[in-house]
Amino acid sequence: MLIYIRDLLSPEEYSRIREICGTVIPCMNRDSSSEVVRYRYTFGANEYVSRVFSGLRGLPGSPTNSTPVEYRYYGVGGMMDWHRDTQLYDVPQYELVYTVDNTSDSETQWIDESSGELRSLRTEPNSLVIVRAGGVLHRVTPVGRGGRSIIKFVRI
Repeated sequence: MLIYIRDLLSPEEYSRIREICGTVIPCMNRDSSSEVVRYRYTFGANEYVSRVFSGLRGLPGSPTNSTPVEYRYYGVGGMMDWHRDTQLYDVPQYELVYTVDNTSDSETQWIDESSGELRSLRTEPNSLVIVRAGGVLHRVTPVGRGGRSIIKFVRI
């Protein structure tokens, strides 16, 4: 299952999230666990970000505090190879990726589970992708130009 939602937040919430993300850029660390250039920042203490993403209604699962909300930036060369998200809990887990900005040529691709066809989309700012852990095979193609910033969080 892969679900794509456009215009997730109100214009005011989206603007505030972008502003907060802009302030953490100097604090971001290069992700040493990644083979590609990717920067990461964990929103442990930002109450606004936590409240916005934990308060979303109509999404599968419930918010969890056991997995941190992360802000990530992918520059030229940044990508995520083919994978299925790792199931961390005994209950269904959903990986949610909120696109803050995307000036890149990168695409999210997945294999449709029912048809076996390759599908792709370019995620827009203020959009959300939802993937059930252990489910659909997916990837993010390499950034050739521009950049892509996301907020990643989990619901169970």
